[in-house]
Amino acid sequence: MKTVNVSGLKNNPSEALRMANNDLSLVRAAKLADLPLASFIAHISRLGLSVISQTEEDVSRDVDTLDQWLKEV
Repeated sequence: MKTVNVSGLKNNPSEALRMANNDLSLVRAAKLADLPLASFIAHISRLGLSVISQTEEDVSRDVDTLDQWLKEV
């Protein structure tokens, strides 16, 4: 098991996330970096890291499902 400190996560999240190898959730990584989830997502997106790994078709289907759910709420 590899470890990384909080400053390492903030300074080089791409390396920390690569080391996590899908074992670290996005929410947990944001907490470790002491950043709100939205800020952490924006930060790693600016670094060119993928936040989601879905096809365009999957995302479109998820958005449609969300739209239907919001109409029912």
